[in-house]
Amino acid sequence: ALHQRAALGGLDGRPCREGDRLPLAAPASGEADHSLDPIPLEREAPIRVVLGPQDDLFSQAGLATFLAETFTVSNRADRMGYQLDGPEIAHGAGGFNIVSDATVSGSVQVPGSGRPIVLLADRQTTGGYPKIASVISADLRRIAQRRPGEPVRFAAVDLATATRLAREAAARIA
Repeated sequence: ALHQRAALGGLDGRPCREGDRLPLAAPASGEADHSLDPIPLEREAPIRVVLGPQDDLFSQAGLATFLAETFTVSNRADRMGYQLDGPEIAHGAGGFNIVSDATVSGSVQVPGSGRPIVLLADRQTTGGYPKIASVISADLRRIAQRRPGEPVRFAAVDLATATRLAREAAARIA
């Protein structure tokens, strides 16, 4: 893997090319103490979100677009955020510029273009675009595993459901 902006990974500071040989460490000896069953990717299921904190800055049509339409992970997706292609999400009469406030992994910002951006691990700590929703923690792995060109749909859940799903996800890997 290579993260060019951070100058991490790759081979000799550059992207890998056809014919490159990658150095490998010696294989580990022995067996692992335990193993985990693979967690299914559930690619067909929608990504669950909790609406807000600024969902009131979007028109009813904009909210309906966000929850009813299918978006596509763009080729501009990286560890900072997944820019999504698809229909534009309409802002409300108040516009799209807000005073910068905190972001979290999974915040879904919608800049003036109307194209949502799901913020991920290397996101900025604050942002000045309204956040229509936040991906629930139990689904962060699912959105982060999407590849450019893959579809993304969203479904709203309430906070109690998001909390229950987070606890269930944590119990699966405990």
